[in-house]
Amino acid sequence: MLVVKFVTICLYLPRTKQLTMSRGSLYDKVMTIFSTTMIFFYMGLAYLILFSSLFSHVDITFRAIFAIPLVLYGGYRIVTSYQKIKENFFERDGD
Repeated sequence: MLVVKFVTICLYLPRTKQLTMSRGSLYDKVMTIFSTTMIFFYMGLAYLILFSSLFSHVDITFRAIFAIPLVLYGGYRIVTSYQKIKENFFERDGD
């Protein structure tokens, strides 16, 4: 009886200003989380190439040529991921 009342109340709550839950939103959220984790990969790889002793046999000029675009692309991904996080996790219906 209690479950029936709870379901009835939930079904008839006003639907304005609720978070969106469409079919595509779960995919968008997963891809947003994946793209955010890729930022750490790009920045970590750039740090590894520039400052690690693993690549000490490679000239610093060549390491910088590979690392600087990774840092720039990582910065670009930070901005776009921030926008996607804001859009997918914090936007509400009707805004």
